[in-house]
Amino acid sequence: MATGKFVAGAYSATYNAKALGQAGQGFTLSHETFKRIITGDAGGDAPQDAIYRGKALSISFRLIEALEAAIPDLMWAYASTIGTLWDLGIIGLMDVRGQGSGSPTTRAKSLVLTALTGTSAANDGPATMTMPLTSLSEGFPVDVLHAPDLREVPVRLRIYYTIATGLFGSQT
Repeated sequence: MATGKFVAGAYSATYNAKALGQAGQGFTLSHETFKRIITGDAGGDAPQDAIYRGKALSISFRLIEALEAAIPDLMWAYASTIGTLWDLGIIGLMDVRGQGSGSPTTRAKSLVLTALTGTSAANDGPATMTMPLTSLSEGFPVDVLHAPDLREVPVRLRIYYTIATGLFGSQT
């Protein structure tokens, strides 16, 4: 009898080389494909073909160790001093190019996931996933509960591709 090709195992995570702590239920990598649908008189509004126009990647997770080192950098990347809570931030900053050629300090940082040793995720892969340019997704509400319960930090990051290579990241 053949065995299934199941893979399981937790991952540790760093953001800008700082620990993110445990995720409550892992990391969900998502993608969305963009296409221009072609329609015409022959078929009315029925799609006849489509032109591929790129894709977007994101990753979602829920952190359960709210005091880990990387969380302020991730949540308040646009502050005058990265990681400062109550600061409106610098209006006009870009995720990848920062302030442009005048101060190209990128606000998008590297996210690295590493499978825990001894798991099928570590053995069957990907053992490591590196996304060099990630930033908190626009329009995503980061709701952090302040109560006599576990403080959790929900996160969704946009993953940018590197213009020079066309790659969103790499894995081993």
